[in-house]
Amino acid sequence: TRDLDSALALIDEAIELQPDEAAAYRSYAYALYLNGEYESCSEFAVRTLKDVDDNDLRLIAASATYRTGDYSAAADLYARAIKYGEDISADDLRNYAICLVELKDYETAEGVLETLEKRGDDSAAEYYVRGAILNAKGEYDESIASYTEALEISDSPEMSRYIYSALIDVYRTMGDNDGLIDLHILMKV
Repeated sequence: TRDLDSALALIDEAIELQPDEAAAYRSYAYALYLNGEYESCSEFAVRTLKDVDDNDLRLIAASATYRTGDYSAAADLYARAIKYGEDISADDLRNYAICLVELKDYETAEGVLETLEKRGDDSAAEYYVRGAILNAKGEYDESIASYTEALEISDSPEMSRYIYSALIDVYRTMGDNDGLIDLHILMKV
């Protein structure tokens, strides 16, 4: 916390020197985000966006808000970022789609999935989003197949954790204890 406080104090000085420059605000929000201060990050970024229009800051706000579980607010922030930005990462598109699934807006989530598919730059995210949509629609076997494909091609430990968690939820929903046992064995390998 001391390092975070020191970093934020330095960024505050930069903000005072150039209050119209978005970079310092982004740095402040990102420092909070990296330290797991998602609520503080979200509040700071959303408040700042009222005076400083910056799409990168909007994406930081969306990511932090997503982490707090406020899917409605996060979806709104992601939608605005996508509307005004060109370089939206696969992770941000994935998180936006998951917000939409949580809000039961499957049609828009499927549109985000199509965007991911057209880009072709992160197929693990594509399969993960497809799995989430299928799971939400009760198509559990197809969801498991999609999540499994995502797991096979994922090169990110964080993405793999998301996928394992999603698979556990599907198997629990199905009451498939054998599937849970197989997944547990796979996780230990």
